[in-house]
Amino acid sequence: METKFKISIYWMLIGICMILHTQFSSMGLFFGADIAMPDTTGVIPANMYYFLVLSMVLPFIFAFLQLILAAKWYKWVGFIWSALLILVNIFHFVETIFKEHAHVDQGVLLLFVIVVNVFLCIDLYKSIGTKQKSAE
Repeated sequence: METKFKISIYWMLIGICMILHTQFSSMGLFFGADIAMPDTTGVIPANMYYFLVLSMVLPFIFAFLQLILAAKWYKWVGFIWSALLILVNIFHFVETIFKEHAHVDQGVLLLFVIVVNVFLCIDLYKSIGTKQKSAE
């Protein structure tokens, strides 16, 4: 499979997993659990919206742009963002394993995201060093 398509699929998998992660977190609602954060007023803070865009929408934007852009600057931006995501997901995985023992679904999903993210980083790094036939 061509590297640019693999990279695009990796980004989509990460975006889908972020959405699944949120779905798993809210599953308690169906069983009567109160999942609201303590001391909240019902108003979603602006920084949460930014976080949602960065974590859930940006991977889909990267997946789309991967198919239409070949510029080296874009590859570097994707690589750096992917590397940052690995760090965040490793931290979150460790936190989930040690603090939320009952959430095996979250642990498995986060581990999967880390694995996909590592493959994404590797392919992005390889694509940075590869000369493109099209003009960059």
